[in-house]
Amino acid sequence: MTQRRIYYKSTNMSPLTLLGLGLLAVAAFFVALPLFLGAVVVFSIAAGYMAWRVRKVMRQFEKECARRSETNSDLDPSSLIIDVTPDQTERERDQRMD
Repeated sequence: MTQRRIYYKSTNMSPLTLLGLGLLAVAAFFVALPLFLGAVVVFSIAAGYMAWRVRKVMRQFEKECARRSETNSDLDPSSLIIDVTPDQTERERDQRMD
């Protein structure tokens, strides 16, 4: 006569396991928190520096525009036209390439 063994698998976790997982979660949180806060500080410093640089450039641009508008109050409209027609040497070079 053979003896049958029956095994039951328990799906319940013990309170000690739950306590260990809870402590692990708390420890992981406190380890990750300084890393997260450090990343926030680094990115905020970088963003602040970029904002300062952009503001500085915009102030210089405004000053330059104000200075030019004061000195060139009687602008000739033809001075605002940009000529993009090729000069003689460019035409000759383009004809040689064809």
